[in-house]
Amino acid sequence: MKSLLVLLLARATLAGCADQSAVRLGGNMARIDVSAAPVYGGQGATDMALTLAAQETLASGFTHFTVVDFDSRFDSQVIGVLPGQSSVSGTFTPRYGNIYGSSTGPQPIMRVRNERAMIIQMLDADDPRSQGAYEAQSLLE
Repeated sequence: MKSLLVLLLARATLAGCADQSAVRLGGNMARIDVSAAPVYGGQGATDMALTLAAQETLASGFTHFTVVDFDSRFDSQVIGVLPGQSSVSGTFTPRYGNIYGSSTGPQPIMRVRNERAMIIQMLDADDPRSQGAYEAQSLLE
């Protein structure tokens, strides 16, 4: 039983700390998705999304970007279940007896994530809309 628990915990630990993707939507638009483990917190997931947006902006030949749409949520999923256990011990005599028992029901194994999704519009430095926009290079320094 202990080896099963160790195996399940190891799999949960190695399931990944963060998943990221950037998809070009055409022209100067892109969708950025980040799914981060709770250890990063909500702000950490947002920082990862902004860093990925900056990388995508520079890789696409632009210098600045604005966030056109943003979605944030905390997600949880059951990825497995540990079986329940019970045990009974004690002594019993016809006149006096003690019986002890304990039990635990099935325990879910949860995968919780901070999710961030954003649509960005990438801009050139000479575009008037770049005033007040994120400068991609400065986010990566």
